[in-house]
Amino acid sequence: MVATSAPQPGSHAKLRRFLARDLPSAASQLVVVAFFFLLYRQGRLLAGDHVSTALHNGDNLWHLERTLHLPSEEWFQRLVLDKREVVRAANWYYVGAHFPVTIAFLCGLFVWRRGHYT
Repeated sequence: MVATSAPQPGSHAKLRRFLARDLPSAASQLVVVAFFFLLYRQGRLLAGDHVSTALHNGDNLWHLERTLHLPSEEWFQRLVLDKREVVRAANWYYVGAHFPVTIAFLCGLFVWRRGHYT
């Protein structure tokens, strides 16, 4: 017996429904996400010249953490910064997982849980 790859009954209706309803919605969401990503990138470019302000804000945050008795990040950094493999793995995790997982999550949410997407 030979397996065939004939379309399943109703698959054309699903495709037509996707093209009529879901594709325009997905395209508009892609435009919104792209707009905010570009806005984020522009903000990063504009903030690039404000190093002294960033350092001042960092000092304020550090003092707030100390006031609230939050654990210091410095002790953890001292544990791992001299271990190149750990730093390299963390960098690759960030590059390989942060954006792709976020994108996959948003796509999955849009496809399978549309009501929760917004």
